[in-house]
Amino acid sequence: MSTPDVSALRHRSELDGRTFLLGLGGMKCASSWVYHYLEQVPGVTVSPIKELHFFNARLRPPGHVPFTPMILGVVRDYLQDPAEAARQIRVNPHFQASVDCLRMLHDDNAYFDLFARVCTPDTRALGEITPQYGVLGEDGFRFVRAFFGTQRMRLRPFVVLRDPVARLWSHLRHLQQAGEAGDIVSQWPELIRQRGVIERSDYWKMIEALDAVFPDGDVLYLFYEDLFSGAALARLCEAGGVAYVPPPDDLRRNETAVQIPLPDPVRAQLRRLLAPQYGFCRDRFGADLPDAWAV
Repeated sequence: MSTPDVSALRHRSELDGRTFLLGLGGMKCASSWVYHYLEQVPGVTVSPIKELHFFNARLRPPGHVPFTPMILGVVRDYLQDPAEAARQIRVNPHFQASVDCLRMLHDDNAYFDLFARVCTPDTRALGEITPQYGVLGEDGFRFVRAFFGTQRMRLRPFVVLRDPVARLWSHLRHLQQAGEAGDIVSQWPELIRQRGVIERSDYWKMIEALDAVFPDGDVLYLFYEDLFSGAALARLCEAGGVAYVPPPDDLRRNETAVQIPLPDPVRAQLRRLLAPQYGFCRDRFGADLPDAWAV
């Protein structure tokens, strides 16, 4: 296996001594909710854009969804009025981060430059959450570890895991909402064969790749079903070296608007399909696995 080349990365002293919370994996596992939670925790500075897509754009894993057209569209929208764009680039963190994302397409240093700019004297932890990072694989995770190793920060990857069938059905509902699918109740067998769909449910492959790269205890695993009770968020705050604060009742969520109940026959078929994932997680997490994951 080749050693990742990170020799061109500059050290950013502004980041020294801080912890980086890197959210990966877990599409439709409340990643937006967790992002908005961290956004309001004292001592935590998150990217102005929740999903930077840097590592998947850099490494192009299986099922990679190009982020370039989206970020180009965002910047183009800001540039519609040149006079207003000049003001926005001075005062709008989202616009500034969008420009940083464009730089990331050709300069790896732009990733840490973004966080060095938004870091404040009170920042103890930095972070971003891009669920697509979960399919980077062992080589990709090795690059991530080497990449962060160029800075004097502690990297704490974290993953939110959700009952595999519930997660997959939410993913399919999202596809229908986005106009990428018609009736998911009848079309689900074809949809799960699309590249990148079933891969998001492959916790086994993701966790084994993470285990091969990161020391035991470095990766924090949280469960979607435990998020809203507070204990899981307390563990996340502890990993970032900041004090836990309860989430506000009106914390923003990115729930899928298309609410199609999962028919029992389809549930049974998906459960059989994902049985290896349940078995692996039972062996790996034991009593920590939420009761909701039981048959």
